[in-house]
Amino acid sequence: MPEIMASLHSTTGKEPVLFKYENVSYKKNLMGQVHQTRKDALRDLGKKIEQMGPCILSKGSHVVMLDGVRKHKGEFYLTIREPFHGEALEFKDSKEFFRDQNGTSDKVDFEAIFLR
Repeated sequence: MPEIMASLHSTTGKEPVLFKYENVSYKKNLMGQVHQTRKDALRDLGKKIEQMGPCILSKGSHVVMLDGVRKHKGEFYLTIREPFHGEALEFKDSKEFFRDQNGTSDKVDFEAIFLR
């Protein structure tokens, strides 16, 4: 991510901003709903996208463009652009999206770079 930030800065002249989300839980809460840490992280990402536009999302060793986060009937949906395939898609957020991280853990970390 530091290399991406340096490249963005030298290319655009704008200062990129990095946000880190750590220990986001993919366990369900006691009521069987999305865990609060996950709600907080995804809501925060959605607000930042509304304010600053799409971001570069790092999930382990892979990055994608995150264009949007929306909530529908208690579930979160992510809209991404995949740089390797050139595809844009929306899907329900799940732990499987982060499968390149530790596959046995219910907690994930990710980072997002925004240009103001």
